[in-house]
Order: sequence, then structure tokens, then C-alpha cells
Amino acid sequence: MFGWKKHFLYQIDYQYWANQQLFDALSRLTDAALAADGHVLPLLAQMHAEVLRWGEHLGAPAAEAVPHGDLRSLAQALRHQVRALQHWLESCPETFFERQLEYTDNHHRRHSDWARDMLTQLLTGMTHLRGQIVVFASLLGAPMPAVDFIDYKREVKNTLDHLAGA
Repeated sequence: MFGWKKHFLYQIDYQYWANQQLFDALSRLTDAALAADGHVLPLLAQMHAEVLRWGEHLGAPAAEAVPHGDLRSLAQALRHQVRALQHWLESCPETFFERQLEYTDNHHRRHSDWARDMLTQLLTGMTHLRGQIVVFASLLGAPMPAVDFIDYKREVKNTLDHLAGA
């Protein structure tokens, strides 16, 4: 059976993979171009902040906010936090995804939402921010990375096929 837990584990792994494709494209830009742009690095910092914030709302172990400044530190912080969230989700029982969780938003209002809806919000938010980053990065001359979910699934299948044949 393909339940919520497996679904979100695939989705968070996809986010990690798509971020890596983005980081590879961004690595072709100079530090000076990224610093002068004013969009790419702040959007990466926002993505990291969203992972921290929604992870906290979900009840994941607290993570330290990492000071951001350059592409390398932002990429490393985001890689680390997405994997940490993935490992935490692996430890959650299937019933976790059927729970309603209470949390306080940035405006100090209390909310109660399904864990699966909160995860969907986080993951679609990351996809949205990544799309914005790709637009600004392409204006700076970065290649447009292929980050569609189906590209991820094909790469996973190819890797598994290769390992099975090895």
C-alpha cells in the first residue's frame, strides 16, 4: 500500500534532488553576479527559513538557523535541513500523517491543520521559491535545470536499474 508517509518521503527526496539540480546550475554563476543580483541568495535564504519554520510547526527537532551569505553556505544549510526533515519523517509513524497539529503562525495566530496539508504547503512553497530562483538565475546566465518530478522519477529508476544490473 502506498500511504501518506511513503508519498511524503518521495516528495521530500524529490525536493532534495531538485534543489541539487538548482545548486548545480547556480554554481556556474560568479559570486559577484549572485551578490549583485539581490534576488537569488535572499530567495534561497527564504526557502531555508520555510523548511525550518514548517519543520518546527510539524514538531521536527529544532534546528539552528544558519547565518547566510554565500551560495555555498546557503546550499549546504538547505541540503542539511531537507535531509534532516526527511530522516525525521522516516521515524514518524504512518498515523502522524493523519493527525491535526496546532501551531502559531508568524502573526501569533493559532491554527490547527492536518500534518499532510502542512507538508504539502512546505513542499509546494519550496517548488514555488525554486521556480523564482531559476528565473532570476537564468537572467544572470545560469542554465535552466530540469527539475520536473518526472525527471526525478526517471533518474531514480535509471539508478535502480543500473544497480540491479551491476
